[in-house]
Amino acid sequence: MEVVKILRQDVGRFDRRFSVGPARWDFWDLLWLHEGHLELRLGPKKIRLSLHAPSGLLIPPGTEFQGCAVDGAASASVTHFESSALSPGALLVPEHDRLHVQHLIQLAMEYARRDEPMERRRRLLEAILDCFANTTVPSKRARTRLDGAWREAREKLAHVRGVSDLAAFSGLAESTFRAAHRGQFDLSAGRHLQQLRLSEAERY
Repeated sequence: MEVVKILRQDVGRFDRRFSVGPARWDFWDLLWLHEGHLELRLGPKKIRLSLHAPSGLLIPPGTEFQGCAVDGAASASVTHFESSALSPGALLVPEHDRLHVQHLIQLAMEYARRDEPMERRRRLLEAILDCFANTTVPSKRARTRLDGAWREAREKLAHVRGVSDLAAFSGLAESTFRAAHRGQFDLSAGRHLQQLRLSEAERY
């Protein structure tokens, strides 16, 4: 089953004549600021968010938002997509990962420009989404599932193919597992699995 479906990928520029929104979409939006400074207002309470490049956020379906560039112009890219696994809540990239994510997003925009196969573009988007951290703390139930998944992974490490297997151990959708893992450990599930494999290899 396809968890992520790309609807549109584009780059643009915001200035005094071209603002961000106001908009509210039925799909997810990955808004990434490559240059400049944006002031955004999100949701019915008009929560203010200030983005300085390189930075961005995931805007969940049905979220009202609008904004404008500060001090001149700002360049940004947008990826509109549908997902059956991401959970609502503003998602941000940890500061120490932002430059790396910017490079991945620039590659994604280049893939879109070259009209690369959609499956390749989808896999790259999933890798980018794995870099975002949920700003909410995982529930006790989610933490229990994560801990159980990692216990099982250590016991069956030779048979674990990737994060999809860890998600299956936990009983969570893969994207939900990835987001919950980021919220609990401030580390991607893929990186955690890599470190576990390296640790096991060092024992022999």
